[in-house]
Amino acid sequence: MDDLKKLLEENIKLNQDLKKDIRYIKKYVMWVQLFGVLKYALIILTIIWSVVYLPPIIKDSVSSIQSFMGQGNDAVVQNLLGGKNLEAVRKLKSVEVKK
Repeated sequence: MDDLKKLLEENIKLNQDLKKDIRYIKKYVMWVQLFGVLKYALIILTIIWSVVYLPPIIKDSVSSIQSFMGQGNDAVVQNLLGGKNLEAVRKLKSVEVKK
């Protein structure tokens, strides 16, 4: 009878330890799943952001580089004038400076 009682008490203690371990594992799995979802959400949001915002940034950078290199001067002057008087800009370019 005493042996049976000891076995039951030992079994109860082991079950309690197992229950604690199972709670720890469940929490760990929950956090792993949560961070996995966050990781994929971050990747998807980065791709969406790059598709939406990078083309205008690249376009502006390329036009700045082109204007710096001497290409597309009409467009630069036109932007400075607010898109007006493009013909006046062309006339100014065609006028030769007299010495």
